[in-house]
This record gives sequence, C-alpha cells and structure tokens, in this order.
Amino acid sequence: EEDEIQMRMLDYFLALAEVADAAVTRTGWDIAALETDLDNLRTALNWALRLQPEAALQFAGALGFLWYFQGYYQEGIRWLEAVLAVTPKSPVLEARARSRLAAVLMEVGNRTQARRAAELSLTLYQAIGDRAGEALQLNAAGLIDAMESALNRAAEEFEISLRLFQEAGHAAGVALVLANLGWVSVLRRDRRRAAATLEESLALARTGGDRGYLGWALVNQGRLDLEMGRLDRARDSFIEALELDAVAVAQLSVPPRIVVSALQGLAAVAATEHDAIGAAQVLGTAEAICDATGFVAWPAEQAFHQRYLAAARAQLSDAEWSTALETGRALGIRETLADAQARHNSPPKSPKYGLSARELEVLRLVAEGLTDAAVGSRLFISPRTVSQHLRSIYNKLGVHSRLAATRLAVEQHLV
Repeated sequence: EEDEIQMRMLDYFLALAEVADAAVTRTGWDIAALETDLDNLRTALNWALRLQPEAALQFAGALGFLWYFQGYYQEGIRWLEAVLAVTPKSPVLEARARSRLAAVLMEVGNRTQARRAAELSLTLYQAIGDRAGEALQLNAAGLIDAMESALNRAAEEFEISLRLFQEAGHAAGVALVLANLGWVSVLRRDRRRAAATLEESLALARTGGDRGYLGWALVNQGRLDLEMGRLDRARDSFIEALELDAVAVAQLSVPPRIVVSALQGLAAVAATEHDAIGAAQVLGTAEAICDATGFVAWPAEQAFHQRYLAAARAQLSDAEWSTALETGRALGIRETLADAQARHNSPPKSPKYGLSARELEVLRLVAEGLTDAAVGSRLFISPRTVSQHLRSIYNKLGVHSRLAATRLAVEQHLV
C-alpha cells in the first residue's frame, strides 16, 4: 500500500515536472514555479530511482531546467549522473537527460564532460530523428567551442543549429541561437553581423515573451554596444536584462548566467566611465552569486570583461578594491541594480573622493541626522546595507565617524 501511494505521488510530480519542462523548451518559461514543491520533487525522484528507474530517468530529465535555472548545479549533476548509470534506457529519455547534464556541466566550467554529454545526446537525437533536439545539441557544441575561443567552429555549429530550428518552426530556439551567434560575432569583431543577429533575436524573444532568451539577447546587445562605445545603450540593455522580473532576479529564478553576465557588463560600463568604485561594487555582487551557485564564467567572457575592468582595478589600492568588492557582495542584486541606476541618473558629484551616487545619497541623509534604520527606510534598503555604505564612505573620506563624515561633506560641498 505504501508503494502504491508513492507511485501515485510520483505520477503527480512527474506530470508537474513534464509540464514545466515542455513550457521551458517551447517558450523559455520561468521554471521557478516548481521551487515551492522542490522538497516533494526530490522525494518523488528518490522513489522513482528505487521503484521505477526509467521513470527516474524521465523525471531527472524533466527537472534538468530547474537545476539549470535555479543554479542548483551540483545537485543536478548528481541526480542526472545517477539516473544515467541505470540500464537499459529509453533513447528518447536518455537524449534529454544527457542534454540537460551538458547544460549544467557547462555552467560549472566542466567543458570536457559537457562536450561528452552533448555529443552523446546529439548522436541519440540524430538516431531518433528529433531535429529540434539535434539543433539544441549543436547549439551546445557551439557554446562549448565558444568557451574555448574556437570561434569559427562555434559559428559554424550555430549556423547549422539555426537552420534546424528554423526548419522545425521552433521560434524560441531560433531566438536563442541568434543571440549566441551575436555573441560570437562580437568576439570576432564582426559588428555588422552581431548587430543583425541580435536585432532579430531581440525581436523574436520580445514577440514570444521568452524572458530567458530575451535576457541573453539583451546581455549580448549590451556587450556589442559596450564595444562600440555606446555606454548609455549598453547600460540600458544590461539593466533591462536584470529588470525582466524584479522578483525573479531577487530569487535567482532567471539563469545565473544572465544575472552574472549583466552585472559584469554593468561593471564594465562603470569602469569605462572611470567609476572604479562602482565597477568593483557591481563586480562584487556578481562574484557573490558565483560563489553561492558554483557558476563559472566562460574564459572568453572573462577575457572580454577583463579588458574593461583592468583599468578600474589599476585606479584603486588593494584595500580600496577589496572594500568595494565586499560592499557589492553585501548589497544583493536589487540594491546593486538600484545603485547602478542611481549612478546613471545622477553621476557621482565628487571625483576627488570617488563616492558613488548611492553613497552620496546615504551621506546626505546621514548629514541630516537620520539613523541607519531611517536612511534604509528612505532608500528602501536594509540598515545592514546602510552600514556597509557608511564603511565605504568613511574609507573614501578618510574619516572614522558620522560626525567627521558630515563635517567633511559640508566643508567640501558634497551634500
């Protein structure tokens, strides 16, 4: 009787996972709706592995996007490897599970195993005649090659993937591959091609309401604008990528790759505008997400952003850089985004001290005599974040108290 109850629960949660997986595959739907049932899903997957191994393979494949979108990389790898170790296997279910495994492995920087999983999945999809699945794995192969800076081979694989998605009438897949072609074109310095593919990707993603794919296209559009010196447009694209769903951003319900890449892009914009402190703070927030999820930025991405961040790093001492990074780590995504928008709308008034727009706001309110709690309430941030800002302000002004900071701010006309 207990097994019968477990099987009914398994059937229910398997169906729930399949609906979510199908929606993501078709439209880029946010799979975070499964988050509320996460513990039940884990329990059901355990039952499946014990009672019905093939159902476990189906279940893990259906949950692959949950682990990818939510940044549960190591958990996803463990489950997928466990179910793939069971034999015999349905080729259809194995193809999907290996595809999801490749995606998760890429996010932790394991290129060798990701390539192997993608190749095995590609072979299976070709054997069963699934053109959309084949296209997805060719896209994965292109991403892995792009990670390793094999840009010409990556572009070829993306082109084949694009054709297959187009033939299958898979608009979301087309939008995704076009965004990747745009990114590779940016890296190859082919700006004309990058502009054309990203424009098409953005149009498709906006029409289809595909938030994840739209976010990735926006990130790569921002990178193109950054390369072309269009800093306002770059900033707008990075901010829009983070603002697609404010709640989702706060809960990391969009892929960490999009969040981290957009933050790194904002840091590069700040560095280009000679706001070294702002660049370091945004970078600190990105690093905190990487630490929390295990996400590893691809080598090509790291090299791209480092070209912009190196100058900002050189402007600050080790202590200043570390302090700014730690401030960013404590801010969180929402507050970092608000700070970036504040810097955009109200550029720093004091190049002499390097205060960001948000730090100037905090300093002004402190000078008015407000407590940390009152400042936080006024700016919609936590008292702890206010305290972090104050430590950064004290460091930049070379003071050690609110009174001294207020006196210097008035004397130097900072407020």
